[in-house]
Amino acid sequence: MASGMQSKQFESIVNKIRDEVLSLKKDVKRLQEKKEQQDNIIHDLQRQLKVLDTNSETIPNASTDDTSKITTTHNTTLHKGSPFPLHSLLSRKRRAVNNIAFSTYLSQSNQHMTNEAIKFDRILLNEGNGYNAYTGAFTAPVTGIYLFSYHFDSTKTTFVRLVVNGVNEVDGVANAHVVSGARQAQSMGGNTCIIQVVRGQAVLVEVFEVPDATINSSDNFHFSTFSGVLLYE
Repeated sequence: MASGMQSKQFESIVNKIRDEVLSLKKDVKRLQEKKEQQDNIIHDLQRQLKVLDTNSETIPNASTDDTSKITTTHNTTLHKGSPFPLHSLLSRKRRAVNNIAFSTYLSQSNQHMTNEAIKFDRILLNEGNGYNAYTGAFTAPVTGIYLFSYHFDSTKTTFVRLVVNGVNEVDGVANAHVVSGARQAQSMGGNTCIIQVVRGQAVLVEVFEVPDATINSSDNFHFSTFSGVLLYE
């Protein structure tokens, strides 16, 4: 009887040891997986540091204030499951430090126009206060690369261009149409450009070439518009 009890005790001890061994194996597997994940994270961080070192070389003499203005532009994950995204830095000369943008439209039709600026009098946006509704001109607060776009509506053949300090950049035309009946046909024209503008230069849209031109628009129908935005400095 004593021998049977000892045998059961021994079997119980063996089972307990077996369970502990299995538990230890599971712990080892979890630790290995955790180590692999940590290795992947370290690898990702090392690659990001290389990117940061490479981009920092393109920003000479950058002070603390300058580097604090640098923002990341990509959130592409390097490794599946990694919580650390790859951040690519832009040079200060390739991003807009200042927020400058405007968008306008003409609230009423202008007739009998000849070689004169279109004064878009309704302002939808004027970030940076560069646009003047009284003159129709946008004066660049800073030197940089800007995008400008304009559109216009007319019942006559009308030529409109965008100029910088009086120098033509791009042109647009709306051609007259003949339709039957009392209804007068309308046509729209416009253009878009990306150009460098120096601080203090004036950008505006003007009628030219054809005398007695007409620009149609209203508060109900914003047919004629002029917009611009600073892309980078």
